[in-house]
Amino acid sequence: MQLPTIAVTEKFMYICLFNKQGKYDHRKVMSFDASALRWGRELFMHYNELSQEVIEI
Repeated sequence: MQLPTIAVTEKFMYICLFNKQGKYDHRKVMSFDASALRWGRELFMHYNELSQEVIEI
């Protein structure tokens, strides 16, 4: 399973996703706007609620 790069800090939000062919797309979305930071935190919380802890590999 491929995971996108998502980073949200106190100062910026950064996302790098995959293209339609499943390759890492080097175009990035980055914002310092307060609304983008809120959206990034909401996105993180959404996926955090759906996640399951990996106990053993």
